[in-house]
Amino acid sequence: MGLRGAAIQAQGILTEEDLQFLWLPMAHSFGKVLLSTQLACGFATAVDGRVDKIVDNLGVVKPTFMGAAPRIFEKAHARIVTMQQAEGGLKEKLFNQAFAVGLKVDQLKAEGKSVPLLLGVQHALFDRLVFSKIRDRFGGRIRFFVSGAAALNRDIAGWFHAAGLFFFDG
Repeated sequence: MGLRGAAIQAQGILTEEDLQFLWLPMAHSFGKVLLSTQLACGFATAVDGRVDKIVDNLGVVKPTFMGAAPRIFEKAHARIVTMQQAEGGLKEKLFNQAFAVGLKVDQLKAEGKSVPLLLGVQHALFDRLVFSKIRDRFGGRIRFFVSGAAALNRDIAGWFHAAGLFFFDG
């Protein structure tokens, strides 16, 4: 068992109740860290290397966390945005407004400021109408993503965070 896996187990971040969706190659050093963590904590792992099927399969597997290289999250982001743009009309406007509100709420919280009542009500409404559907696309149980091997683009991470999907750096 690796030291990193033991450290994660000791902190109680992951338990045997978790389910990992692993996309990283087993030969990748970050993939090995995730495997040592699995050995230490005893959770199940679903493995899939098909980039074009990741978002669809997350909805089927319903993992509690996923580790991948930044490009996987960038592709997932691009796919969701492209699908929404293809729908156009009111749905696209609602989608864009939801993210404008979500990013503003995140910015205020990061600055230690309170969220004004009207903005908070809008955020709650968009969470129900837009963000919950995005979380459902990723299986509805994701507690966090782990982005490893390179830095994740801050705008992409912020977009996911606005939707209630959080990242750790691997």
